[in-house]
Parts: sequence; structure tokens; C-alpha cells
Amino acid sequence: MSRALKVLKIVAVLLAVAYLGDYLSVRFRIPNRELLTTVQIEVYYAVGLKGQKTEYMRADPETVTCVHSLFPQNGCLPCWYVTRHLTKWIEVGCAKWGGPPGPRGSPRTRSWLRPGILLLRQDQKADEGVGRGPGGPPHG
Repeated sequence: MSRALKVLKIVAVLLAVAYLGDYLSVRFRIPNRELLTTVQIEVYYAVGLKGQKTEYMRADPETVTCVHSLFPQNGCLPCWYVTRHLTKWIEVGCAKWGGPPGPRGSPRTRSWLRPGILLLRQDQKADEGVGRGPGGPPHG
């Protein structure tokens, strides 16, 4: 057990030293190089439809700024990672309609209002809710 702990400590120290060296090379531009680059990424939407069908739509490309380093620095992903992931998929509605059909359980187990969960204390009141629209009276 103690040998595994020593190995884990050594790995943690090596990772910390590698990150520190990477940070210092970005901070002080060692070696003298271009620090940031922009990369075009193709964006696609995967829209979940009824009947477990999916429609794919192409969107406008995005420009992503990346940094020449091993680790993410200054809020930017490293360029070696970005250039290997040139497509971005955005799932819209897939969780609602996707997934295999199967037993849904009883209404009691599906309900968000389960016994034992107190939504309001006895001395609290529910809020008034939202009005009926701009300038309209609240629900009454």
C-alpha cells in the first residue's frame, strides 16, 4: 500500500512540475514563438425528433482561439487538442426523445413530487408566480 502511495505522490509532483513549466513557457514566451492561434471549427446540430429520429443541421463555423502549450492556459484550449477536434456537435432535444423504449415504472416512481421530500415548510407560503404579461395583473 505504501509503495502505491509513493508512486502516486511522484506522479502528482511530476504533473505539477510539467504544468508549472508549461505555464512559465506561455507566460514568458519561452521559446520566442506565436502564443495564440485561431482555428475554424465546423458546428452541427443533432435535433432529436419524435419516433427516435434525429435530424442533422449544419451551422455557421466558429472561430476558436487556442494556445501553443501542453495544458490549457489563459482560458484557451491547447492547439494540439483543438486541431484534432475540428467538429462540434450540439445535441438539441435528444434526451427528450432519444433512448430505447422501455418500462417507465409506476406513476409514483416517475413523479417529481415524492413522499418524504418537503417542498415548503409549514410556515412558508408559495410565491405569487409570474404576471399575465407585460403590464397585466398578476394571477389572483
